[in-house]
Amino acid sequence: VSGTKALQNSTPKKEGLPHVDEYFPQMVREEVDARGRLRVFDLIFKGTGGSLPWHGLTWRRHLNTGGFGKVFHVAFEGPSMGGSCAGAQWAVKVSRKRWEVDAKAAADVLKGACVEHSLAGMVDEQGPAVLGAVDVRTHEGHVFILMPRARI
Repeated sequence: VSGTKALQNSTPKKEGLPHVDEYFPQMVREEVDARGRLRVFDLIFKGTGGSLPWHGLTWRRHLNTGGFGKVFHVAFEGPSMGGSCAGAQWAVKVSRKRWEVDAKAAADVLKGACVEHSLAGMVDEQGPAVLGAVDVRTHEGHVFILMPRARI
């Protein structure tokens, strides 16, 4: 990522980031480096709730990148998140392209989330091992899909 050193020197890590959304497009498009890491994600987003469209949800780590977008491990935190979310494992799939730029791709993603949710409801042996979407939202022009994290 060009300019990462300048970004690191000019941007305080985690706390007090006034313009996290400003870095979101760069983070969602960045490729993993030689060590398999996303530098902008690690420097600015990891451990924060920056740019996530759910209150109390924080970025944990990057899990995978595919054609549609990136998948991240996320967690609900805070005093109001106690009981019902304790021990739950969550993932968020984030589109790499903005909804406005590629409306067909975004529509396909939303349709895919609905299909995954339907398939996850199948209880017999015919159903695939799929976890359904819990919630789908858009933020900063990107699609976010919240889903339970699979235990592999």
